[in-house]
Amino acid sequence: MTIASRIMLASAVFVAAALLAQEKRSAGGAEVISMDQGQWTDAAGLTGVQKKTLHAEPGQEPTDMMVRRKSGTSTPLHWHSSVESLYVLAGEHELILKNGEKFRVRAGGFIRIPARAIHRIRCAGTQDCVTFAHTGAPFDVHYVDEKGKEIARPK
Repeated sequence: MTIASRIMLASAVFVAAALLAQEKRSAGGAEVISMDQGQWTDAAGLTGVQKKTLHAEPGQEPTDMMVRRKSGTSTPLHWHSSVESLYVLAGEHELILKNGEKFRVRAGGFIRIPARAIHRIRCAGTQDCVTFAHTGAPFDVHYVDEKGKEIARPK
């Protein structure tokens, strides 16, 4: 395992540990949220995909959320205006880029997707998948067809 891989893994463990602590807001503004707090909601138009927003100041701040996918589910091709960082906490994810490249990432792994990179994510193994997702700006999603042309959000 390379030093960079170890740093990424340590970062993922640190983030997961912080999320598992009890919810508390310190006088200094720090937020800690446990996994059993907050509401999982269905991702609009995506069967088998749920999200839980942990932190987002609408229109102002980066977004932190948990995403869980049922085994075998996949998101349609899409892109985000910001870099998207994913820490894989459970399951086996497959990142599929528009050009056809595929990457498998298991629990403990890290995925960083550049802004505007067209991709999809599939929960590839037999176990359901969970990721911690961070975007460098307010979260947005733009769905596209196979040619990269923007389309309406799935219903």
